[in-house]
Amino acid sequence: MTAPQPSVEALLHTLSPEFLHDLRTPLNQILGYSEMLIEHALEEEQSGFVPDLQKIHSAARELVSLLAHRVPPQRDAEAHADGAISMPAPLSPPLPQRGGTVEPPDSVALKSAILVVDDSRTNCEMLSRRLERQGHVTVKAESGLEALERARVQEFDLVLLDIMMPEMDGFAVLQTLKADAMLRNLPVIMISALDELESVARCIEMGAEDYLPKPSNPILFNARVSAVLERKHAHDRERSLFQQLQCSNRRLQDLEKRYADLIVR
Repeated sequence: MTAPQPSVEALLHTLSPEFLHDLRTPLNQILGYSEMLIEHALEEEQSGFVPDLQKIHSAARELVSLLAHRVPPQRDAEAHADGAISMPAPLSPPLPQRGGTVEPPDSVALKSAILVVDDSRTNCEMLSRRLERQGHVTVKAESGLEALERARVQEFDLVLLDIMMPEMDGFAVLQTLKADAMLRNLPVIMISALDELESVARCIEMGAEDYLPKPSNPILFNARVSAVLERKHAHDRERSLFQQLQCSNRRLQDLEKRYADLIVR
């Protein structure tokens, strides 16, 4: 008689908390890539691939959920001190089913320059590919210092900034950006696997425009990026119009002064 196979939960209990913690990073990458591939398959009308991709995504979500209850809180606290990703990514909303559609971003948000900052090259590539498929131009930075260097020499419309990075984390990068007179108006969306309300509130208080979990549902990701870019472009148009009005006012004042001088003569 064949012995019953142990459940996934039972197998997880045989593994060390350290191993389970490290397992979260590849699981998050599986979630992100499967979402991206499902989105791409629907857009290219290759729906035959979607069911298998959804099975992969669902299995990864289930494992992430199980890990959330298996890793002790003290292990997460230690990971915070080490600068590692410490909390599981929140479960994404249900993915589009067969025959579903992915809403395109608003045209006003197209062709924007976006700086993607993440110490994981894989995450950088994944986010950049998703943004470029929406018509944006991306530049990648794999550290906080590199991100600041690039922001100071190139003009961007948005920064996607990971929170948990070694040496200089996302909080420090955000604080530096907002303290720089030339960069403080650059919108920033914080992206991290952290699932902590305090981190979200801290980012917003420091001046971040929005916050996204990693990985994010593609529709939610595109909608929030587009919304921030719309506000940024609207602000740019208002600033340009204000500058034009100031220039026109100076010209008018100059003409009035010349006219007054002619009358005096």
